[in-house]
Amino acid sequence: MVEAVVERGRPKVVRVLARTEPVYIQERALTFSQEGEDLILARMFEGRSKGFFVDVGAYHPYRFSNTFLLYNAGWRGINIDATPGSMRAFEQMRSEDINIECFVGNPASEKTFTCYNEPALNTGSQVVLESRVLPSSHYWAVGASTVRPRSLSSILDEYKPRDVTIDILSLDVEGCEEEVLESNDWSRYRPEVIVMEQLSTDVEESMRHPTTSILKDRGYRLVAKAFNSAIFKRNDR
Repeated sequence: MVEAVVERGRPKVVRVLARTEPVYIQERALTFSQEGEDLILARMFEGRSKGFFVDVGAYHPYRFSNTFLLYNAGWRGINIDATPGSMRAFEQMRSEDINIECFVGNPASEKTFTCYNEPALNTGSQVVLESRVLPSSHYWAVGASTVRPRSLSSILDEYKPRDVTIDILSLDVEGCEEEVLESNDWSRYRPEVIVMEQLSTDVEESMRHPTTSILKDRGYRLVAKAFNSAIFKRNDR
């Protein structure tokens, strides 16, 4: 079922109710992800009207979102982003989710979190920050703050409802993916599917990527690839 929803002051959104199959409108698939990752997820979970996701580096309720299509299909989850004030929009547009403003990573030391004029580029990675030092006519840093990370497992301990399992982990944290993965307790929290940013990697490069090695060691395999992301599935599923 497809229902068009138009609200004053907000973009036109097509709401998908009680289904996760890809929806086609005028022969075009509806997607909110940058490269259609949400359509791949919808195909993988076809027929499932309910599910639970964890979106780390959620950034925005619908722009570049891997989980908004699922939210509109009836799924619910946890959205996490370190950008100051980012959760206000989530509370307005995704009030049935659990929305947390936090930097996810190793809590042993503080991090410098740098914000850009394009918030999708905000990062806590020094490596990524140094790679962006060349002047750009489009993107530049607008500020930085010191943050104390929380491990992913500690956040899930506090906020994940006890009666649900995690179906999808979406991870897009601008170079901090390894740190987030290492901060999880994989003996207790094992999402069925993980979609993660791997910038500009082909399939062979993705197979050799450090985050792929981390997930392989934890019982996951690469099952799908977009230009800037990779999708993994648990070996026992």
